[in-house]
Amino acid sequence: SVLYSEEHLGYLFRALSPEGVFNFQAETFNLPSDLKGIKDWRYDALETGFESAQYGSLMISSYPTGQIGFLLCKKNKESGPSMEEVEQRFEEIVQAGLTTTYYQPKLQKSSFDLPLWVEKSIYTQDTDIAVDCE
Repeated sequence: SVLYSEEHLGYLFRALSPEGVFNFQAETFNLPSDLKGIKDWRYDALETGFESAQYGSLMISSYPTGQIGFLLCKKNKESGPSMEEVEQRFEEIVQAGLTTTYYQPKLQKSSFDLPLWVEKSIYTQDTDIAVDCE
């Protein structure tokens, strides 16, 4: 968590344009210590001035837990492309004859749909994180 200190996030925040977006790897939600780190980083990002800090999840078979997350931080909540723009860009890629075996726009959208216990752990104001996988 040293790399993602509030001070470091502040430097990144100041370096970004008013519409700036910063995305970084943010551990797995499957380990209690990582879940606490995710919540702490999100809090620090918001305290730094980012209007939005959303945790997303990806399946990665080479990771020990099969899952890794990222934190998408926006200086302006409205920054970034709309899903319509994402879908249009993907269609242009396909029409250009380029291929992918993993990515598709639905994956981008659904990566922010988290198990309820994870969502509650990251987005609630409770200081104690109870991880209940049942």
